[in-house]
Amino acid sequence: MEIAEQKYPQSLVLASSFDSIFSNVGVAIGSAAGGYTVNTLGLGYLGLIGGIFSVLAISVLLILNKVYFQ
Repeated sequence: MEIAEQKYPQSLVLASSFDSIFSNVGVAIGSAAGGYTVNTLGLGYLGLIGGIFSVLAISVLLILNKVYFQ
């Protein structure tokens, strides 16, 4: 939101709508991955898959911070 406010003030409404859109996309992807994991591998692997998703999220966050705040 700060980047949109500073560089593209005309797109602030669009940028704020992305917050809820991608939040719902994340819930859908997490639910699908969790359901697939439980159906194929079993409940015991759910924590492992959740950990992999967490590492992926942190990696994307670090890459985006390096790109935008360099």
